Amino acid sequence: MAHLPPSQLLFTKSKLPVLPPGILLAPATAATLASSQQQQQHTQQQQQQQQGQRVVVPISDLYSSGPVLFLVLRRPGCLMCREWASILSSYKETINSFGVRLVAVVKEDIGIEEFATHYWKEDIYIDTEHGLYKFIGDGELHMCSTFDLMVSPQFWSNVRKASRNGYKGNFEGEGYILGGLVVVSHLGEVVYKYSEEKPGEHPAVEEVLDACAAVATNAATAEPVFCRSAATKSALGD
Repeated sequence: MAHLPPSQLLFTKSKLPVLPPGILLAPATAATLASSQQQQQHTQQQQQQQQGQRVVVPISDLYSSGPVLFLVLRRPGCLMCREWASILSSYKETINSFGVRLVAVVKEDIGIEEFATHYWKEDIYIDTEHGLYKFIGDGELHMCSTFDLMVSPQFWSNVRKASRNGYKGNFEGEGYILGGLVVVSHLGEVVYKYSEEKPGEHPAVEEVLDACAAVATNAATAEPVFCRSAATKSALGD
């Protein structure tokens, strides 16, 4: 993983930000609901709540038993999101070897079944209040523009790349709120955060694996891990 100069170091091992433990997530599939209930029985936590017709759990329930990689998706029907999810899934064995669990997060109950069937076999949660999306956006929802989705040459280049690799998508669901990726320790310490700047962007796999390896050695003693955003990309050589 590339090391940033001190002026671009966003946080280090001595001052790790903490993921807000009260972010509420709703299990998106029957398998995820069963996993959530099993996890609560294992940790003797009974924090499930009702949010309308949904069962919701605090995000702290997900990481309290071990580190988690949260893949936060712009839209599960997006072919570029599907490609990135498939790439991460192909590294499941390596990521799990670091003791890190894979969890996908979406913002609405649209397109989940197809995504879960073909592209992601791990747990999926719905962030109906956009708490994790706002965390990735430093307190605000990080939005793309209509130009980014309809006109940008880079967007269509990303679409063609995913299409050439055999991925198909649809236009169902909200697509302006951008996602990203977060790796947290069992204490909720954020050792890595990536904020998607444009649709179809994602960090290098090696960078994500470095973050998982770092959290496996314990966040308190790991090498510094960096927050990735548009402000730091040039420093990393992208």
